[in-house]
Amino acid sequence: MLSNSFETFVNSLQVTDDDQSKFDAHYDEIAKKLNETYWELEDSLDHAKYVGSIGRKTAISGVSDLDMLFILPKAEKNVLTIIKVMDSLHYCKK
Repeated sequence: MLSNSFETFVNSLQVTDDDQSKFDAHYDEIAKKLNETYWELEDSLDHAKYVGSIGRKTAISGVSDLDMLFILPKAEKNVLTIIKVMDSLHYCKK
């Protein structure tokens, strides 16, 4: 009896197929746009990874965020470094 109750409880925590479909749609849209912008790849899911509870498959029903990692080209790191340095110089002048 207790095992059935526990199984019911665990099943109630699982992310629904509908929620997973929504996460997948958002993930695909974001990954494709980032690949198009930074890698000039159309309709590609490369360079993106699920992370967080969804990526670890530990998400529970009701989770409302999607954590993902996107790998930028090395050239973007150089641009971000320049922006960071320029920003720090701006603060030094104050």
